[in-house]
Amino acid sequence: MKSKKSVIRNLREVLAGGFIMASAWPAGAVLIEALDFTGGGSAWTIQVPDPGTPNPYPATFELDGDPTKYGYENNTTDLGYVQMYQVVSAPPGSTMSNIRLDGNVSGFSSWNMVGRFGFGISPDFCTACAPYWTGIDHAGGVTQTDLPLTLDASGDPLFTGVTNVVILTEVWKGLNGVYQRPDVSDLRLYADLVSTSDLPVISSVTVNDLEGFAFTGEVGRLYTLQFSEGPGTTNWMDFDGMIRGTGGESLAFDPAGVSPQREYRIVPGDYEIFEDVTEATGLHGLGNVAGWGEYPGFACGWGDYNKDGYVDFYCGGIWQNNGGAGFTKVPVVPASAGLNGIWGDYDNDGFLDLYTWNKAVLPVVIGRLLHNVNGTHFVDVSGASLPVLPMNSPAPGCWGDFDSDGDLDLYLGGGESPGYQPDAFLWNNGSGVFTADTKATARPARGVTAADFDQDNDLDVYVSNYRLEPNILWRNDGTQSFSDQAATYQVSGGVFPAAHTIGSSWADMDNDGLFDLFVGNFSHPGQQPAKFLKNLGPGGSYHFQDMSATAGLAWRESFASPALGDFDGDTDLDLFFTSVYSGDESVLMRNEGNWVFTEISSENLLVFANTQCAWADYDNDGDLDLLSGNRLLRNRGNAYHWVRVHLVGNGTTVNTAAIGAKVLIDLGGGVKLIRQVEGATGEGNQNEQTLHFGLGTQAGNVNLNITWPDGSTQVVNAAVDQLVTVAQ
Repeated sequence: MKSKKSVIRNLREVLAGGFIMASAWPAGAVLIEALDFTGGGSAWTIQVPDPGTPNPYPATFELDGDPTKYGYENNTTDLGYVQMYQVVSAPPGSTMSNIRLDGNVSGFSSWNMVGRFGFGISPDFCTACAPYWTGIDHAGGVTQTDLPLTLDASGDPLFTGVTNVVILTEVWKGLNGVYQRPDVSDLRLYADLVSTSDLPVISSVTVNDLEGFAFTGEVGRLYTLQFSEGPGTTNWMDFDGMIRGTGGESLAFDPAGVSPQREYRIVPGDYEIFEDVTEATGLHGLGNVAGWGEYPGFACGWGDYNKDGYVDFYCGGIWQNNGGAGFTKVPVVPASAGLNGIWGDYDNDGFLDLYTWNKAVLPVVIGRLLHNVNGTHFVDVSGASLPVLPMNSPAPGCWGDFDSDGDLDLYLGGGESPGYQPDAFLWNNGSGVFTADTKATARPARGVTAADFDQDNDLDVYVSNYRLEPNILWRNDGTQSFSDQAATYQVSGGVFPAAHTIGSSWADMDNDGLFDLFVGNFSHPGQQPAKFLKNLGPGGSYHFQDMSATAGLAWRESFASPALGDFDGDTDLDLFFTSVYSGDESVLMRNEGNWVFTEISSENLLVFANTQCAWADYDNDGDLDLLSGNRLLRNRGNAYHWVRVHLVGNGTTVNTAAIGAKVLIDLGGGVKLIRQVEGATGEGNQNEQTLHFGLGTQAGNVNLNITWPDGSTQVVNAAVDQLVTVAQ
């Protein structure tokens, strides 16, 4: 695994590795707090309202006058379900490790329906999940009495050096005259306390040339940098950053606004890298659809439609970027437009046009082509420009110059309903009119994406198919002739039993200058999970090797749409992967190198029931922000260097949007970063077309090795930490 330099990472993540562990449980344990249910459970926050009764607090508190007990005691035929949580904090000046929760339940009985009682503990950033959970299920006529329930997180890095722990409790009863009374008593949280009073104070820093200071941190442990208001003060404030201990390396940080007169110290802890700015940027109601309320299934397409240098996006309409400060939904598209859209300049006039569609569950809009009139408004030209489409149901598409003639074509997925529908290439004849080339095999396409995976200067197409149908890899021979080579190249989505692939993404996940493939499988138990597929390059005839076993992605049944981007700036591409079941959260997987990924936990990343995800630097500050679940998550940054590259094709041999163009940066030592301008990713999403490279500690100039879709090449030497625009 490659080494990561120690920097402020501005990141809330799962704590991992190298922590001080107090003595093994139970030696040294201290009772943190005895938890009870007095005052009608006033100390607890109701998290899940009861779906079966009008009473929002259906459980009975202080049963038999005992403040330690709560549960149900009724003979109604209603469902009863309540989940509550409260946050328990360590004493001031301390952190908690080796955590255990103990409790007892008794008098648990019912007639003829199943019930459940349980409780869990979770790190302080997650009030909707519990990595430790225990419970009792009981059937009718069964009585459980005086059962101890214990959750022991001793030695778990996730619960090491934390200041807060979330306690969750849940009780549920069935229907048909259930009599249920789980009397909960003696809920107690134990932990080993670690004092922070002896943490090192650094009395001087060097603030010139982005230098830092020396600090010997424990390898792998996370720390927050704090600063004082002045020498000798007791008032400490968090610096906007986080440090990972490396056992003695210097710690670098951006000293903007730092005063040498202040004192600095390191405390155990971490920091949220993503800030939810949905409301602050004017995106309230982003997912609302007239007559439907908030709809979680929107795709997101990022594109600078008015060429003002700030990327806008399409999601149920155009949201115009107001100089990075916020967004305004502008009425510049006709009512005929679909709710999802991807950007491409099909007529090479320099302004991004839109192809739009709806999902099958919404009012049908099979496909609409919207022409951008000088960045001011859009005109529906579908009747004049598009042929009669061969599919009856909408599915996402992907832009690309698939015949290498200098203008953008479309590949449209057929989808389903009624039945499986055929896919089609729509060939652009150069005058703004498209001709349909229908593919004979009808499969339920859900996502389309394209890349030149075999380095022969033409775009190949990958189609994600649902309902256990094999995926398609259309290998392009450069003459408008395509053959399905998915089985040959081992990328069909998995051997039988296969999976329901919803979206997939091309991306170089191992920094070898080749496009690998992530296959986003939705998989019921026993079906093929998502796949990390390594491109073996010319030495392996560009076939793919399955690297999923080492990647570390925990199975979730309803995984859906992926998008890859280097959110932490350390050179390699990280994965955000959505889920579509309400109980399955999306995940952010940080790429550690060598096909090892670590799941990053953050309350701001708890996105559910959603296929929307796409990366963009909406505020032009050099780091990637994320739109997912109708929420905009702003990246608070890191201390690494970066470069952004905006490519402009000549409009003759290369489309002006430069879709299909590639940029490679060779950092030496075998590290080759490659990015491409995409026509779509995942299930109908589109990342920003301005390319982002996290460069890690690379502070000197870099060479941008550009390969344009017409095969021509160009090398541009660029300084770091800036936007570079390159016209062909």
